[in-house]
Amino acid sequence: MFEELKCWYLSNHKLFRTLNENQLKQLCIITGFKKAKKGKIIYFSYSELPSVFLLKKGNIKIVSVDEIVNL
Repeated sequence: MFEELKCWYLSNHKLFRTLNENQLKQLCIITGFKKAKKGKIIYFSYSELPSVFLLKKGNIKIVSVDEIVNL
């Protein structure tokens, strides 16, 4: 059920509407979904893997922090 829901969200996002069925299936395989509570850090700039985040619902705050987590 979760996989179907994930693929539905991706296929209905205007960014991915031009993908063919095979490309969309591949995207569904490699895509992860995650819930984040208010105040939670969801990405670190020193992460080795390139990432793209799509917001399903809510708001985000983009900040820069140092090693000691000073904003």
